[in-house]
Amino acid sequence: RAAGLLKKAMELSVLCECEIGLFVVGEGDQKLMQYTSSASTTMEELMLRWIQLPGMPDIVRTNEDLPQVSAAVSGAAGSSKQNAGSDDE
Repeated sequence: RAAGLLKKAMELSVLCECEIGLFVVGEGDQKLMQYTSSASTTMEELMLRWIQLPGMPDIVRTNEDLPQVSAAVSGAAGSSKQNAGSDDE
């Protein structure tokens, strides 16, 4: 699963043209993985940039938001399929 998460982080970085930093921490504070999308930027540098940005993030999510996020993703996928179908007419 960690490899799948890493692959998604890499894909998002490319598709969204953004820098991504990812920590995966296991049970008992076991460090499982650290990833940054830029070979020239360390996680520490990326975190400092984040901390120094003014204001709050545009989006803040936790696992409690999963049903809402899943519904939004499902709705977006359904409308994309409908739009794709309407082009064939």
